[in-house]
Amino acid sequence: MIGTVASHPLFLTTHVDDVPLDAVLRAHPRLPISVAQAVLFRLCTALQYAHDHGVTHGDVTPANVRVDVGGNVHVNGFAIARDAEYQRVMRSLISVTASEYSSPEQCLGRPTSFASDQYSVGAIGYELVTGRPPFVGPPVEMQRAHVSDLPAWPGFTRRECPTPLAATIMRMLAKDPNERWPTLRSAMACIARTSSGDADGGQAALARLVRSTPFPGPAMTVSSSGHVPPRSVWPVWRSITGLTIPSASGPKRPVPVASLEVAPRSHPPVSAGGARSLTAEIRAAMMRGGRWSRRLAIAAGLLTAAATVVGLELFAIAQRPNERPTPPGIVSGR
Repeated sequence: MIGTVASHPLFLTTHVDDVPLDAVLRAHPRLPISVAQAVLFRLCTALQYAHDHGVTHGDVTPANVRVDVGGNVHVNGFAIARDAEYQRVMRSLISVTASEYSSPEQCLGRPTSFASDQYSVGAIGYELVTGRPPFVGPPVEMQRAHVSDLPAWPGFTRRECPTPLAATIMRMLAKDPNERWPTLRSAMACIARTSSGDADGGQAALARLVRSTPFPGPAMTVSSSGHVPPRSVWPVWRSITGLTIPSASGPKRPVPVASLEVAPRSHPPVSAGGARSLTAEIRAAMMRGGRWSRRLAIAAGLLTAAATVVGLELFAIAQRPNERPTPPGIVSGR
């Protein structure tokens, strides 16, 4: 739900007791094949629902995929999926700061499509099975690899990976979008056929892994002072204070519901680390709203991209052997 409360912008989403997929992969780098199939199938299901409604995500990464304590998969980051300015900035950034999950067309600065999301899902599926993304390295090397190189067959790294599952993932990673699956629904059918028939067992095992994954939840405050808000915000106040939030067994996490008495943060927290941190900073600046905020975010993104290119070029020059050409007219020798 999007609106305003007491002149403050409000973005209210359903609370789910979950952890990001990248935290699960860090804690359990080699997932059982049944668990990998369960995650991949449910991720395809979530994105196919978005595609059926004409929405392209454009930034599918394990940080944007969350798994709850019941083994269900959720995809976030759709708040900016339709923002044209954000998509233009991201195309400029990804073309010089490719990530492990960028599609070839994104690395080339082309518009995203449903096939681009499918490539990113394939890269995540590759990591689920093998324990590492299809390509790793500096952004420039990953950009070149996404465009022109083929990843190693998943079965070479994971002997127990079924051949049909590996073939399904490799087709998702095709360089030409027209050579990928027509839709994620087609890939889901192949993933379901390759499963051992114990889909519920894979989801239950995934739920156990999520509950054992260490991940600090957001520390937010719930007002308990009994203060009665203005009459204009009573409907929203009732909807928030009346939420029933289930909790999983184990240590209790802070309830992630912000108090209406606390002003929104001027600088949301940003996770550290390379292009993901840069993307989060630009996204936060754009989500704060305002024409000038968007323009400044776009300018900052383009300047950062240019600085990245210059830095990489200087690094490449520094790595070359120290050769000094002989001036013209001078013959070397004794």
